[in-house]
Amino acid sequence: MIEKTVSVSVIGGALMLTPRRVQQLADEGIIPKAERGKYSLRACVRGYIEYLRKTTHGDKAAADVRLKSVQADLRELEYVQKRSELLSRDFVETVMADLLVMMNQQLDAVSGGLALELAGETNPEVIRSKLRDEAREIRQGIADGLT
Repeated sequence: MIEKTVSVSVIGGALMLTPRRVQQLADEGIIPKAERGKYSLRACVRGYIEYLRKTTHGDKAAADVRLKSVQADLRELEYVQKRSELLSRDFVETVMADLLVMMNQQLDAVSGGLALELAGETNPEVIRSKLRDEAREIRQGIADGLT
């Protein structure tokens, strides 16, 4: 049986591709190259169907691998959270907000308490020492509040 050859536009129409895409597929070896602008209709259809089968199966396999990886990551996160090594975002935000409130209250209280105590003080080293001691007390109070 003599194989019928057709133009690139006929192949494109049969495969629902542009002529340029047909030429690209031929360059990639997916469909047989043309002889002087003519393509074997049967060989092109077979080559393109095989290409689609491989591509579809390859995409599905890649998607399955990605899905399994994501599922494994999710299981690991759940495991870590159950072991209490992972804190929820809401918990962290609540703790941070409480810390900031405590720190602001204590810093506001420092100015009133130290203002009277240091009113007549002119020695910078004494002032620096008092401020440093107050800062340490604030940090210690916040640390004690966390435990």
